[in-house]
Amino acid sequence: MTHTITAALLYVSTAITTLTDYNYNSTNMARAYSIQKIYATNYETIQWGAEWKAAFGEPEDNGVWFIWGNSGNAKTRFLIELAKEISNSRKLFFNSLEQGNRLTMRNALIDAGVDASNKNFIIGNESFEEMGERLSKHKAPTACVIDTIQYCHGLRFQAFTEMVKAHPKVLFIINSQAVGKNPEGKIAEKIKYDADLKIWVEGFKAISNGRYNPGGEYTIWGEGEAKYWGTKPNNSTNEN
Repeated sequence: MTHTITAALLYVSTAITTLTDYNYNSTNMARAYSIQKIYATNYETIQWGAEWKAAFGEPEDNGVWFIWGNSGNAKTRFLIELAKEISNSRKLFFNSLEQGNRLTMRNALIDAGVDASNKNFIIGNESFEEMGERLSKHKAPTACVIDTIQYCHGLRFQAFTEMVKAHPKVLFIINSQAVGKNPEGKIAEKIKYDADLKIWVEGFKAISNGRYNPGGEYTIWGEGEAKYWGTKPNNSTNEN
């Protein structure tokens, strides 16, 4: 009888220890944060000029940003201007899947005023896997532009989220084609849904949609913007 009780007590003790270890050490459990902890956290935000801050606020300098719009609205010009601004303070890799090292890309860089001596602005044409290898290297870029997501053939949303989680200090800027006012394709729709900053490009201006400064606007080409919006009202829809 004594041996039975001792064995039972040992089993219960082991079970409690195992449960305690699981509760505190298991990587499967999500962490909970107090309001005080959240308020005391110092978040690293993007450092950029007043014009950009007025349009898009002060988003965190990591995570995912999503840009989409139809052809002919100066989306590429805006994307390069954005990349240029970010490269003023950090190394950026511009994965030009759509244009690569073509004359159209060079012309776009010239139009956006990207200085040839800017060593923080790196351009390539790499697969999603190759880009991941680049981001894993020592002194890798801490900002990455994918232009455009539709050219990441066969990419699954899970692989994309795993890439983002594997590089928590990297800012991923995703450019997407559009059908009407919606991103083209399921993966683009999912990335947009999760993105911290969403930017819709139409009529030669970029409009902030979502969590940071919704409704903020950045002029890409003033003359084109005036002509476009002078005859068509701004009926874009902001979303959180």
